[in-house]
Amino acid sequence: MPESNGDRILRVDMTTQTTSFDRFPADWKILGGRALSARILLEECDPKCDPLGPENVLVMAPGVLSGTSAPTSGRISMGGKRRKSRPAPHEAEHPSGRGEGQAG
Repeated sequence: MPESNGDRILRVDMTTQTTSFDRFPADWKILGGRALSARILLEECDPKCDPLGPENVLVMAPGVLSGTSAPTSGRISMGGKRRKSRPAPHEAEHPSGRGEGQAG
């Protein structure tokens, strides 16, 4: 497949308020939408980073059919690490105070 001008990644650093373009990895060419968002997050976002901190990544990924005349091809997938909205069942407070037990 020939290279096109659209095969690149725009990176925006909100801390330094700078932008840059990077080459789009060849092994990501078949990915789009949620699959591309997930791949970028897995490879570039530390799972232990603060969801509201500067190390978090916000991904806006077009679908594989973006730019074509296919129906609904103009959609975009947004992805990023989010904060926990509630504890997982194994993290729920236990009457003993040790954090054991089931959430009710």
